[in-house]
Amino acid sequence: MNNQLDFLVIGTQKGATTWLYECLKEHPQICLPADKKEIEYIGGKIFQEKGTDWYFSLVEHAKQNQLKGDVSVEYMWDPSSPSLVKELLPDVKLIASLRNPADRAISAYYWYLRKNLLPSDKNILETFQYLKTCYLEGRRDVQGVDIIERGMYHTQLARYTALFQPQQILVLLYEEIKEQPGKVLEQIYNFLNIDKNFVPVAINERPKQNSYSKWLVAFERIAPKSKIIAAVSNKLNQLTSSPKTKQELSPEKKAAYSLLAELFENSVIETNKIIKALPEKNQPIKSDVLNIWNKHL
Repeated sequence: MNNQLDFLVIGTQKGATTWLYECLKEHPQICLPADKKEIEYIGGKIFQEKGTDWYFSLVEHAKQNQLKGDVSVEYMWDPSSPSLVKELLPDVKLIASLRNPADRAISAYYWYLRKNLLPSDKNILETFQYLKTCYLEGRRDVQGVDIIERGMYHTQLARYTALFQPQQILVLLYEEIKEQPGKVLEQIYNFLNIDKNFVPVAINERPKQNSYSKWLVAFERIAPKSKIIAAVSNKLNQLTSSPKTKQELSPEKKAAYSLLAELFENSVIETNKIIKALPEKNQPIKSDVLNIWNKHL
């Protein structure tokens, strides 16, 4: 197939996929879609409406000898995607970027809150207590339950490991991207068999983090669909979530984290087993996620 893609970055949400997109887009041996749009992926609603020719046209500007790729967190989330990817791209390489699921859920919570996708009359603990109950009762249609579901990596990864060879899958960790971005990129370059000495300008940008500031949440909730407000809010988020700025940990937030850590415990164990079954070079740098994720906010 002339339009075949060489690799996909498949997730997870709040797992530094935007940072990966920006860094990989700069590499002269890589071609990505002009914009990172999560909804434009194999299996999504737009894909179903427009078809494969439309989808592959997103990288039709690729130069000769460039690798073609795509980035969307929906690849891990959408259960229909793996089989379609296998059908269309049987030899594709897959890159999964994971994050401590409790940390990821906390980050997603604030993003959903800013986008007015969650009610503001409950605190974070009350919200996650409610979402946990809905999840355990199978009420998946409740707004926000996907925050929990998206952290069940073992289910999502298993859909791909059941269809693709272990050597086709690379797993990265958000925590290592923050600490060792250069080594993570080198690992990706080796996986894709491209120049590992290239250093993108975007490597100096920190992966996006959500601010826990109540006034920023309230600011974006004024017009959650406004691109201007979203852009301003994102800039302010990056400033207020600086590594030098200690995030305020309220008792409710600490309790919510404990609730989530317990909820995700079995999934983390199973996820670690899946990762350990991959070739060593395709595993995170420090390999054992049990040690890396065994921490508090």
